[in-house]
Amino acid sequence: MKERDSHLGKTSRIGKETPCPNCGAPIDSGTGVGHNRKPRAGAICVCFKCGHMMAYAWDLTFRELTDEEMHAVAGHPIIIKLQEALAFSRFMKSLGLKPVKRKR
Repeated sequence: MKERDSHLGKTSRIGKETPCPNCGAPIDSGTGVGHNRKPRAGAICVCFKCGHMMAYAWDLTFRELTDEEMHAVAGHPIIIKLQEALAFSRFMKSLGLKPVKRKR
């Protein structure tokens, strides 16, 4: 995996607000992983509230992963990094601390 492949791309509005199929949290934007990538149909996504993995459907709503997709992403380095970041964010919130935003 190239270094730039694990960087966050652009955050894009995905159209109408769509609930996470697992927790119901409203999701109205997504950030691609990789150089300037945007969310697209078939791309794997993760709910920032509950950590549920799903995929974008053709209309950029969400669908559950197929068994093949689930096996393909299990243990993927980018998914692991994302899950670690989400766990750290939850830990910081449990302590009453807010993550520091990086200046670009």
